[in-house]
Amino acid sequence: MNKLIASVAIASLLAACNTTGTTNTSGSGKKTVWQNGQSNTTVEYTNNGKTTTTTSSSANITVDENALGGLFGALFGIEPVKRQDIVGNWRFYQVSSNQTCNLELSDTPSFGHYKAKIGFGCGTAVFHTKAWDLVKDDVVVFDAFGKIIVRLKRVNNNRWDGTTIINGAVVTLTK
Repeated sequence: MNKLIASVAIASLLAACNTTGTTNTSGSGKKTVWQNGQSNTTVEYTNNGKTTTTTSSSANITVDENALGGLFGALFGIEPVKRQDIVGNWRFYQVSSNQTCNLELSDTPSFGHYKAKIGFGCGTAVFHTKAWDLVKDDVVVFDAFGKIIVRLKRVNNNRWDGTTIINGAVVTLTK
């Protein structure tokens, strides 16, 4: 499926119309009635004494926000993020300072999230890393007080990019 068509289809699914009214287009025989997000359209065409009537109906839908990840994954070949996919040793790189160190993400509960251990050499912006978690498909790293240190978005299965909260430094996690 073409990605542009898929994007348009998804945008159409998420569009909403929460008004009531009637549209009558003079001369075209087209009449649209909509109410509370549903619409019914009737089109009548007369040609050589024969009338053709076409009626179509549509309604808005509500899509679970968590289901969209699976939908996009199915359309674009990206699997939903699972905690066990993130657990392990990662290389943490801070672009502006050219600093690299190891970041171990564990599945052991810690500070209301999961244990994280940062290696030496990554600078003060992430020095106090103690925990991590998945929040809406983002990897979020926390300090011991539960404050967010960095939020990362997936680029692919082996790379996550983000910025530190304290100074906006661009960072990358790679396997």
